[in-house]
Parts: sequence; structure tokens; C-alpha cells
Amino acid sequence: MNNASLLLVNASSRYQDSLKRAVSAEIAQYMALQNGLVINERDVAAGLPFVDEQWVNANFTDPAGRSDA
Repeated sequence: MNNASLLLVNASSRYQDSLKRAVSAEIAQYMALQNGLVINERDVAAGLPFVDEQWVNANFTDPAGRSDA
């Protein structure tokens, strides 16, 4: 019995019409079928705050100079 698994991590904030989600699902399905793997999916786009350029720049700003935004 094969206990090997494949972790499919989705991070795209697009759900409908997302090419990344569609292509990665197809690749995962192919790999799972060819190698007898179980697919474990995780969606890190759901429920996590979006990290954008403003957030990244705030990390390089002195805390005293940061705003609520």
C-alpha cells in the first residue's frame, strides 16, 4: 500500500477562471494517477490577509513612522 501524498497549495486570489488553479489541479491529478498518490489540498488565499506592496514597505518603515493604513 502506497502512503505517498501530494500537497497542492493554492494561493491565487482568483477562484473562477483562474488558470493557475486549473493548471495546477490538472498536473496534480496527472501526477497522482501516474504515481498512486493521494492529493491533499490547501488553500492559503482564503482567510489570510493580502500581502501587498504597501504592507511590505511598512515592514521597512520605522514603527514610529507607520500609519494605521
